[in-house]
Amino acid sequence: MAIDAPPITRRERIAVVALTVAFGLVLALWAVLTPLFHTPDEAAHVDAVVHVARGDGWAAPGHLRYEGATVQAQALVGHVPTDQGPTWGALERRYTHETGVNQMTQHPPTYYVLAAGVLHLVHYEHLRFDLVVLTLRLFDALLVLALPLLAWATTRRLTGSPAAALVGGAAVLAVPQVAQIGASASNDPLVMLAGALVTWLGVRVVTGDVRRRTLLALSVALGLTVASKATGLPAIPFVAVAAFWSGVGVLRPVVRAVRALVALAVAGVLGGWWWLHNIVVYHALQPNGLIALRPDEPWTGGATPNFGQFFNSEWTGLGPTFWGDFGRAQFPMTPVLTDLLTIVGIGGIVVWGFRRGPALRSAIALAVFPAFLVATQLLNNWQSYDRTQFIGGVQGRYFFPGIVALVALSALAWRRAVLTPAGRARFGRVALVTAVLVAAYGVTVGYRGFWEKNQFLVTQDGLHRLASVSPVGGAGVTVLTVLLGVALVAAAVTTWWAIPAAAAARTRAARSEEVPV
Repeated sequence: MAIDAPPITRRERIAVVALTVAFGLVLALWAVLTPLFHTPDEAAHVDAVVHVARGDGWAAPGHLRYEGATVQAQALVGHVPTDQGPTWGALERRYTHETGVNQMTQHPPTYYVLAAGVLHLVHYEHLRFDLVVLTLRLFDALLVLALPLLAWATTRRLTGSPAAALVGGAAVLAVPQVAQIGASASNDPLVMLAGALVTWLGVRVVTGDVRRRTLLALSVALGLTVASKATGLPAIPFVAVAAFWSGVGVLRPVVRAVRALVALAVAGVLGGWWWLHNIVVYHALQPNGLIALRPDEPWTGGATPNFGQFFNSEWTGLGPTFWGDFGRAQFPMTPVLTDLLTIVGIGGIVVWGFRRGPALRSAIALAVFPAFLVATQLLNNWQSYDRTQFIGGVQGRYFFPGIVALVALSALAWRRAVLTPAGRARFGRVALVTAVLVAAYGVTVGYRGFWEKNQFLVTQDGLHRLASVSPVGGAGVTVLTVLLGVALVAAAVTTWWAIPAAAAARTRAARSEEVPV
């Protein structure tokens, strides 16, 4: 059931725009601050995109080989000033060999086809190799730019509270890993955007929007999600539940069941073809693209998987790589902060997120998405550990397709935990300031890790190293840093003043609903 929210005010619109602009500048700064190929599997993703751009097709899992140009580009990073670097075309002409296994063809080709189109638009062969990578990073940043907007819209629909919605929009800033992954060359940003769209549309559907066009849009978004990456598959049960519960008390159960089946069928036609192809051809939903490098290794001598070791690896690995462990899980934010954020986030949802009220059904439906994300990752990691004796895939970024769902559930929970309008306004302001500070802190952790040898310093040598290899040079990094500082302050100020006004508007709306007409 939808909870009526007050009309969107001008002050609320300005705050949402300010939060989105601030997030965009966070993305842009991460795109130029992170050394080339220093995000998870970035070299493999870039290499796969270039293969498609060259017209090489999409090889079977485990059969794609790294281009010599990609390998050489990696070798040049940090050794040649970027303004003196060769073009990608020059690297391809000089280094024609192939080497190593690129596992990315275990994924659907959707992202790589889109990104290859972008490379063609900018004539990548004539660009310096660092600008090729930067182009892909900025393309991915554009994909995820709308996350604060979608978090705000989803939370507003779920809670009926403009104040909670503003906090939800700001909460995206509190996960710096989202920004770094969102501004990297990877297939993660596409599935993050698609998952956020599914979440927003799914919440609309489950809260009473029974229009066919909304259901169709949800189906298309689900199709894009599952056609992007396996981490989008947990959106399927969420859409099934949301579509079936849509119109409870208005539509007959058989009609709701048909609507749910139609939604899944349309999504299956759009995005399920890849997974069906895998099952038919490889007899597996997702074949292992690294089987040659990490073959199965059965347990012998009575040894069995150690559940305690597995659980400890998952807990100590998933939390930091969700909130902020930058590079290739090299430079984590302080464990005190990430553990606190994890406990507060999970605890709030569990304790207050599913209490009786108008939003209970919607909250249960929405929780299906992140719950399946967690369950499938843990199951996959355990099965891989059982087969190979290696605990891998411990990456909190695999939960990012459900980031908007987690934000909306957290906002709903903490709105129920704090009962008075004044208390909610104070809590919202604390959450806002925390999000902005964590976003800024994440950038400092990344800078110190990449350029200051993880020391708590800003030195002339570190700034010189950054300036010499960043695709935009020292001046570009400086301009973006100043703009980001201004944008974060502007977002904090506009949202700070919008939160109590939004809370008061919701209170007035609630009182007017109680007055008999």
